Amino acid sequence: MNKTDKNNNAKLAKASKVTNEDVGIKSRSIAFTLKSEERLPITEWLKEVQKFFGIRTAITNSLMSLYQNNEAENEILTKLDNVEMDIPQPIYFSYLDYQDNQIFDDMIEGLTVKFAVHLIANLSHYSENIRVQATNYIIELTSIFDSNLLSSNKKVLENCILNIQINDDVFKVISKLFQVIGPSLNRISLALVSGLECFYTYIDPLVRGICISALTQIINSNEKVFIKDDNMLSFWNLKFSLGAFAKVSNSYPDRICSIHAFNILSKLYTKDLKLTLNIIQELMKLEKKSRKEIQEIKSTLKKIFSDIYDTIKDDKSKYDSICSSVYESFKNIIVANNEDFLDLLSWSIEEFTKICNPNKKVKESPSLTNFVNSLSYQFNAVQPLVRYGAAVCLYSTLNVFPRLLPLNPDLLVIIVNGLVDNDCYCSSLYKHIFQTHTKLYPNITKLVEEYKVLESSKLNYDYDIDDDEKNYETDRLDNDNYIEKLLKAGISIAPNISKNQIIKYANILEFVSMKECMKFLSLIKYWGQKEKKVDIYVIQALISLLTNGKEEVQEKSLEVILALIPLFNNTNEKELLFIWSHLRNILKDHQDKEKMILTLINALMDFPLQRLPDESLIDLLKIQFTLIFHKNVSIRAAVYEFLNFSYDIWKSQDLKFNVISILYAAIGDFNRENAIKICDSIIKLSYNTVLQELVPNVKEIKDTLEKKLLEDLIKAYDNLANAIHINQNNCKNITNILFDDYFTDKFWDFFLENCSDDQLVKPDEYNYSKFFIQTPFFISLLYSKFSVPPPALNDVSNNTPRDVMPTSIIGKRRFILGYIICNFPLTGISDKFLRRMACLTLIRCCFRQIVLKHKILLRLMEFIKEKMLVSKFWTYKLSGLDIIRQLIIIKLPLISQCMMAQFLDYSLDCLQNSPIDQLKQGALLFIETSILIFPKAIGPRLQDIRDSIRLMFVDDNPRTTELASRVYNLIFSYCPESQMDDFYKYLITEIDLINKKGVEAMSDPLISNLSKEESERIVIYSISALGCIPNKLLSGPIIRELLKYITSDNYKIRSEALKSIFMQVERLSSAERLTILWIVLPLLADENFTVRKTFNIYLKNVQFSVELLQNIILPHKEDSPSLTSKTYESVLAEAETLVLSQKDISEIGNDIDKIYEKPIMRQLIAEQECEESLSIPPISMDYMPYIKAAAKKICGKVSNQKIGEIIYFLLSFLHTKPLKYASYLVLSEFCCYHDESISQISKVLSDLLYQEVCMENRKTMEAAIISLYNLSEYSPIAFKQIINTITSSNEKCDGEIFAIYNLMNLIKENLPSIAPELINSYLPLVINKRQPIQKRINALFVCAELSTVCSDTESATVMKAIITFINSFQSSREKMKIFSSFESILNYFKLNNEIRLLLIENARDNLMNYDEEIRDNSISIFKSFYKSLNESDLLWFTFHYLADPVDTISEKGKMILADEELYRKYNIYSVTYIDEKVKNSNKFFDIIKNEDDTNDDECPVIAPFANEDEYNYNYYNSDARKALTQKYGLPESLFIYKCRKLTKSPLDNFDKKTFSKSENENGTIKNKNIEELNNLNSISVLHHLMKQFPSISSNVINELFENIDKIINYSSTDTFNKNEISFCFSLLENLLCAIDGINNDLTNEYMKKLQVLINALLKKADDLRKHLFTKIEKSLYFFNDYIDVPIISSEQFNLIEEIKKESQEATLEILKTGKATKLNHFENTKNEFDSILENESEELRKSVTISMFALAIYGSYYTFSNDCNMNNLILGYRFLYNILKNEHRGVRNLVTNMLVSITKNHYKVKDEFMHETMVTIKNLIKILEKDDDVLYYRKIDILNLICNLSCIINDKSIEHDTIKILLNHWRDLNDETRIVSINLIKFMGECGVTEIINGLSTDKNDKSENSINIMVEIASLMSNPEYTEKAELNELLNWYFEKIKEIKITKTESKSKNLNQT
Repeated sequence: MNKTDKNNNAKLAKASKVTNEDVGIKSRSIAFTLKSEERLPITEWLKEVQKFFGIRTAITNSLMSLYQNNEAENEILTKLDNVEMDIPQPIYFSYLDYQDNQIFDDMIEGLTVKFAVHLIANLSHYSENIRVQATNYIIELTSIFDSNLLSSNKKVLENCILNIQINDDVFKVISKLFQVIGPSLNRISLALVSGLECFYTYIDPLVRGICISALTQIINSNEKVFIKDDNMLSFWNLKFSLGAFAKVSNSYPDRICSIHAFNILSKLYTKDLKLTLNIIQELMKLEKKSRKEIQEIKSTLKKIFSDIYDTIKDDKSKYDSICSSVYESFKNIIVANNEDFLDLLSWSIEEFTKICNPNKKVKESPSLTNFVNSLSYQFNAVQPLVRYGAAVCLYSTLNVFPRLLPLNPDLLVIIVNGLVDNDCYCSSLYKHIFQTHTKLYPNITKLVEEYKVLESSKLNYDYDIDDDEKNYETDRLDNDNYIEKLLKAGISIAPNISKNQIIKYANILEFVSMKECMKFLSLIKYWGQKEKKVDIYVIQALISLLTNGKEEVQEKSLEVILALIPLFNNTNEKELLFIWSHLRNILKDHQDKEKMILTLINALMDFPLQRLPDESLIDLLKIQFTLIFHKNVSIRAAVYEFLNFSYDIWKSQDLKFNVISILYAAIGDFNRENAIKICDSIIKLSYNTVLQELVPNVKEIKDTLEKKLLEDLIKAYDNLANAIHINQNNCKNITNILFDDYFTDKFWDFFLENCSDDQLVKPDEYNYSKFFIQTPFFISLLYSKFSVPPPALNDVSNNTPRDVMPTSIIGKRRFILGYIICNFPLTGISDKFLRRMACLTLIRCCFRQIVLKHKILLRLMEFIKEKMLVSKFWTYKLSGLDIIRQLIIIKLPLISQCMMAQFLDYSLDCLQNSPIDQLKQGALLFIETSILIFPKAIGPRLQDIRDSIRLMFVDDNPRTTELASRVYNLIFSYCPESQMDDFYKYLITEIDLINKKGVEAMSDPLISNLSKEESERIVIYSISALGCIPNKLLSGPIIRELLKYITSDNYKIRSEALKSIFMQVERLSSAERLTILWIVLPLLADENFTVRKTFNIYLKNVQFSVELLQNIILPHKEDSPSLTSKTYESVLAEAETLVLSQKDISEIGNDIDKIYEKPIMRQLIAEQECEESLSIPPISMDYMPYIKAAAKKICGKVSNQKIGEIIYFLLSFLHTKPLKYASYLVLSEFCCYHDESISQISKVLSDLLYQEVCMENRKTMEAAIISLYNLSEYSPIAFKQIINTITSSNEKCDGEIFAIYNLMNLIKENLPSIAPELINSYLPLVINKRQPIQKRINALFVCAELSTVCSDTESATVMKAIITFINSFQSSREKMKIFSSFESILNYFKLNNEIRLLLIENARDNLMNYDEEIRDNSISIFKSFYKSLNESDLLWFTFHYLADPVDTISEKGKMILADEELYRKYNIYSVTYIDEKVKNSNKFFDIIKNEDDTNDDECPVIAPFANEDEYNYNYYNSDARKALTQKYGLPESLFIYKCRKLTKSPLDNFDKKTFSKSENENGTIKNKNIEELNNLNSISVLHHLMKQFPSISSNVINELFENIDKIINYSSTDTFNKNEISFCFSLLENLLCAIDGINNDLTNEYMKKLQVLINALLKKADDLRKHLFTKIEKSLYFFNDYIDVPIISSEQFNLIEEIKKESQEATLEILKTGKATKLNHFENTKNEFDSILENESEELRKSVTISMFALAIYGSYYTFSNDCNMNNLILGYRFLYNILKNEHRGVRNLVTNMLVSITKNHYKVKDEFMHETMVTIKNLIKILEKDDDVLYYRKIDILNLICNLSCIINDKSIEHDTIKILLNHWRDLNDETRIVSINLIKFMGECGVTEIINGLSTDKNDKSENSINIMVEIASLMSNPEYTEKAELNELLNWYFEKIKEIKITKTESKSKNLNQT
């Protein structure tokens, strides 16, 4: 033993200070003697071991002297002393010297045992040599005791030595070793075990574990020794060793060895019950158990339980007692301080019970029942952990013995009470028990399922911490609510508990924590409800909590009391009154506790109120009255509900009237729903009473509230107050209550608390929130009608009655105004509606029905004048002006005039000096009202008012400027006759100044600083004012002035000028009016919608605002030019009252703004009526009828003297932008009324046609053509003149052609004789190549149209021109466009042979064109000649159309067969439907990358304007628009006019409409044939025809193959077009699909052709690729200086040097001579190589592209064919498989997809193919395993193919192998391979491979060798910082979590669905 080992051992001894005695392990005295024959071999063995350890002892020295000579001794000592330090040495455990149970220290027996113990401990050595040597020594020792050991167990011992050497599962190996050699160590077994026990407290866990494993097998092999001789001491020591681990070290991985030891030895110690129970408890009490330890403990306990059962199963006398003892040991596990003790409790109880009842369910178990009953203390323990342990015991017991609950129903009480346990674990467990064992009760089951559905809806794996915190409280409340419901349901089915138990709950409420208190309150609530009578002591305990404790406790206590209300019926009167007194105190004194109040009010409906005395009931109603002022809306609503409900239970009529009075008092509740509820209650309670007369007025209030007419609400309140006043005798019962001091003082204090009687409140400080509880309007009105006095002043003695008027001025005003004062604070609120309602209330309070109380009004005006108008708050000033304005509107005799006169200057002052917008607006409204009511009296002041108003035009507030304009218009409407000229000149001068902007304007301070917007605003308002001047003499000059502005660029000016002209034009004479209306008629077609709308409103005879206002508000009867000199104070003082009419009273609240709304509404109605015309573009054919209708309605024929003037104006408008186009239309309409102007106007219009057709001139030419059409349609006589004017020019322009085309119908009807002449004039254009294409087409179209009314000669001429025109084009696209344009012509005319042959030739070319547009257009041409074709040609076209890859083309081609003759001829009705599977093959074409089409065959744009939907007709009729409007709730009626189709523009391209009537009648298509064809796909029809005509079918397909060969062989790289070859192959694909099943041999030949084609193309591509690479190797690029390419041959090196030399020589030549000859030669060589390289690269691309298309067809056929035989299918499959070796990734990817598709479609149908697929997968796996390093990117395709095929085959073993391969490639060197392999794992999971889900699960318990743990692999890679594909791994994890979420939700929904079905 070297020094290092000695030091280590010393340290270990010191480090482990815990000895065996410290943990209860006892030692024993042991003696044994070796046999004589054993001593010599033992001595030899000891010498060897001594060498091994390198130690000496006294016994060894004596042994040496006896059995060895000196030389040998010296040799040994020399060896021992010369041990090298660096060689691993065995450990000599000096640690044993610290233990007290050392034995035989100086005897051979003792040394043998000691060395044996050390050898066993050294089996943990780090050196495998030491471990093997120690093992050999142990086996050698054993063989001394048993000579047959080695021979009989040779193989086992060799395996053990090998496993010990490699250190594989060492504990298991040691156990196996000693299991074999243990019996041989019988005689020294006790000594060995005693020595090994010393290591129980050793610090090294590996040593401990090995020693425990060894001694376990030694004990097990020698049971007699340890049971009899050792008296079970070894078992007790082993038991105590379990507690030593935690004391010795912090980690103890070897503890599992001790646990396993008890498993092995259970048969030996289970006969000792005490020891067994101790072991069970010790195992269950182990702390910090690992997962493996738990599994081992379960296995051990299961073995112990089985052994116990084996000992008692035949002895029934012992059965119950031993079972009870075991259960009692389980109960002892339950402690209050360690949670780890309970983790196996549930399992142990269940497992022991199951083992003891092996063959049947537990129906009766006294021991188990006694066990549960013995837990009564634990169930109610204070410590949560103890309660939880008891709950676990109950849970486990019920799981195995469910009948226990019916047999012991008292347990249900424990379970139910446990639901509200404060420990969440206990309550959760009890909840689970309750849910599980109450499934027989449907109501509980339903409740549980509802909660589960709610919980599953909250499942979310992507949650945020913030969201979690927000939702925590909601989730807690949901759970508490659910527990409450469970508790209620549980108590309802549980047996009753004793009454004393409830009292016990109540008595401890004040002494427990809040949580405990809440728990016991819940129990009292529901257990108490089961009782017949509640104990008063319980109520007292609950009431004491109402005023003490936290708010939650108070609320819960109240809830419990209210829940027990039904039991109060059985209490005596005193107890009831006692309870009520406390509840009443809550209502009165704790109104700040809103939740309690609300709960109590709602519960009062169930309280036995009828048993209370009247005093208590009156007191209750007073409290209810105070609650109508509560800020909580819900509380007020509950009060109203209670009053409505409780009406019928009151004993006396007085109490009932009290209820109604409170409802009337609360009718002003601000909350609309509450107020409506109050009205309903009053209406209901008033029937059959004296108050029934008030019901109509209450209904009026309700209707007003429902319609939300807040301002009309004051009128409804006033009507109700008047009704009460009129019927005061019948209403005395409620008025006496409402006017009681208690009620009136409450209202006064509520609204005016802390308010001065003589001062206005400060809005900034006043609490306006009270008005949002109750409003003072109704109360003020009611109390003012009855003159209810306010509370007495503070300075008045209490002995003075409150109805005596005070003597002070302030007191008098306060007394007279009374409760009107409650509204004064509201006049200072900024809320517009509340302030206006307060003002109206103040006015109405001055009236008693129709009688005005002067005294009240005087005091009110006094307050307004002295307080409100001088206040510093603008709201009071505005309220004062509003009140006075309303009083003026009422037109009070003398009073209104006096008020207007007295406050007019005040309003002007506010207008000019106030910065507040609202106040300025109020002043403007006041002035407006004054002008309307007193226009004559205010006349002298109008000039001043005008100047003040004029200043408001530049205000920043739009509302202010709008009001100023209104007042401005009124000023000019009511200006005196004598001042009209001045006012007119004022406006004209101001407009001129602003427009001229000259020196005068700069000198005017009002104008000089105006912005452009302000200037325009003043001009608009001034123009509006011009229209209001009511003077016939000035109307003419005003209109002439206004005509200047109808051409303004500002549409607002045009609209306002038009409006003013309309207002003035009615004052003109008839002739003048017609003239003006003709001049302004273009504005009906103005480009601006607003201007057109203004005109339409006039046409609907709708008055404008000013006119309407003057008609509604009439002046005061007292209005006169002179104002009164009286004041309103003197007038009011002259009399007490003033009687008015009801009409005057109805004017209260009549607002001018409302009057202005009437014309606005009428205008809106007129606008809706005109929407049809307003939604049409004004310059269009569709709008012209509206211009004609307007001219007929308001214009008409004028005198000759006015014609020139009108035309002058209209022609002058042509130079203005707004009216330019509209004037053309009006000019044409004007000529319709005046023939003498036709020639002039038609010339003007015709000249417009000679402009260029472009966007700039488009509108002009459209207007000209529309106008010419209008003229021509009107006058057939003048039509010829118009035509001559249009065609007078020798040079034919586009405009002329468009005009003639639009006049074509009129030419045919009225002037057909001119057609030949027109044809002759336009045909030269057609054949003139210098003319633009579109112009020639248009001319040809016109000629064709005209030829329809001419002779055959002209028709033949036109046809000849068409042929000439078509033949002038070379491009197929151009020709197709031309044919498409002439489609209608060709359908109409009878075709001659020449054009027919031309059409057929072009149709054939076009049908084989790759451009789908050309093929699509060819169908319409084909329809014009298909009947003249022979059958073979007809079928050729039909086959190609039906096989076209574009669906729309094939569908159109199919419709040709709808012709009745063809339909019958080819028996289309007998077509067999075939699935059009081939359409799915498009996915193969999608894989082929698209390249840019480089088409030189582009046709120039024929259409001059591309906009085909100018008016958005298609959009408005689209589903997208309808979905959008439906989403936002817009009615479809808004789009009724926008959805109509309008006439196209006259300049749009010519279409087919003219010739649509010429459809060949003999070829009528029957709807029935079309419907049947629509039900068939094109492939089905094509298959049907190919079956009838196989030779034609074969010719078509062969022709197509030839065409493909031409493209491959003859097309150069420049002319090669990918789209062309794609079309050919797509066509071939459809033809092959259709011919499938007709002739299999022929189809197989086609497939072989494709194979030959594919092989040739791929070989050519490979050769080109190699050739290119060879060239690149020799190129300048490959040997570029900047590219790091290794040189691998001398040839390469020489070439590089040669290139460098050439480059250097070229550079030197430039430097020396300045020439660049060599450099140019060098560059030319390089460019020449580039060109060659580029051409060959294109050739390579061409070959690959065509081969991929051919492969797509090949794969498509085998994928979707159901008729090919199995042999051909397998050969095709193998052909594709072999192509996987190709170098091109695109080809491999395509083939991979095809193989997958073929497999997916055929593997289930054909078993032989299934075998082929399995072989393919296995071959691919072998390729991966063999050539993985050299496959490179081919791996991706192989992995993809393996993965897809394995998912299709659905074979578990193949899926398993595939997953392993994919996981291996997660660490591939190529990043793309890694990404693909990760994504493929996800793909397999999506395909439903269960092993993926299991592999990603963290709860998987599969420990088989083949199990795959994907999550471990992910964790490993995610922890690697250098791994780059973490994003893909995260995506895989996200998918997994989402999948798990879906699975859980699906399960929950399924359970819920099953439950609902049940």
